[in-house]
Amino acid sequence: MTNILPKHLLNKNVLDEIIKRRSSEGATLSITHILDEDFSRWQLKDAASKFYGGWTQARRENGASTHKGSYSGYPKKYVVDELNRLQSNGHSMKIKDFEQDLVYAIQEHFGGYTEAKLVLGIETSMNMTDKRMRRDLAARKFTNDELIFKVRRASSSSCDLNFLYVNHRDLVNIVYKRKYTLRGFAEEHGIELPKSKIVSRGASKFTKAGLTFEHMLGEILDDLGVSYTKNAHERWNPDFVINDNVWLDAKLSYWTRYHRMLERYTPHCDRLLVVYLRGPNIDEYIGGEYPHRKMSVYKLTEKLNETKRMYYEGKLMEIETELKAA
Repeated sequence: MTNILPKHLLNKNVLDEIIKRRSSEGATLSITHILDEDFSRWQLKDAASKFYGGWTQARRENGASTHKGSYSGYPKKYVVDELNRLQSNGHSMKIKDFEQDLVYAIQEHFGGYTEAKLVLGIETSMNMTDKRMRRDLAARKFTNDELIFKVRRASSSSCDLNFLYVNHRDLVNIVYKRKYTLRGFAEEHGIELPKSKIVSRGASKFTKAGLTFEHMLGEILDDLGVSYTKNAHERWNPDFVINDNVWLDAKLSYWTRYHRMLERYTPHCDRLLVVYLRGPNIDEYIGGEYPHRKMSVYKLTEKLNETKRMYYEGKLMEIETELKAA
């Protein structure tokens, strides 16, 4: 990558020139993979939001297709009717579960699925579950038995209590208001919690982003058909143990210092694969005292079909955006 130029030099004309040049050269226009310009992808994304309202809109205004090939000629009314039909039939309404042609048509007519959801009032199954739970929590006080049931259900529904904690703060807050820690409440009432470190109420944005990234990495592995176990070692305890006894740890950045972790994994560092979110899109072997492998998560998403790749890369970019604002 060349040296990054200051962002004040990236005006609308310069942005347009970059998009049109990359389009004519056949270079990638996926904002996630643009690593060879004089401006960072964050600078390009921010400029596109400033001048056009978003990267997809900037590409469209400059005649750079937002997808490969045709979207099968679906008119906008068909897209709206199809999305409404899917939602009324109980579809998950997650973009990774849509047919690829429908995804292309959504991009063409709305500029992206986020915009389509806002316009059409679409809710994903996760959003609807979360809203129902919040309404339920706000509507009434739980008896102790009801609270025990909800905590037990939350625990049994996932092997990663950390992720549940971050996304179900209201339930955990009720436990705290009754003068318990979550682990203390679980132990008193015979609830088995996953073997995960419970995040404190004051957990930083970086801690929460790390947990979200780890959870999403598990979903990516699932969609790649990679079998794994979580927290499978009492002593070394990597995030994932995958095929052929490879130990996988998730990190937010290529530049994260994890010397102590490598010391902890000695003498088994050669089993270790570090998958990171932010940094160069590479897969490399690190030699020396602690030999291990290091890989960008985007090397994994490249192996998915286009619909799922777009879904996960959009979610990963959301985490990166939150980290940038932290």
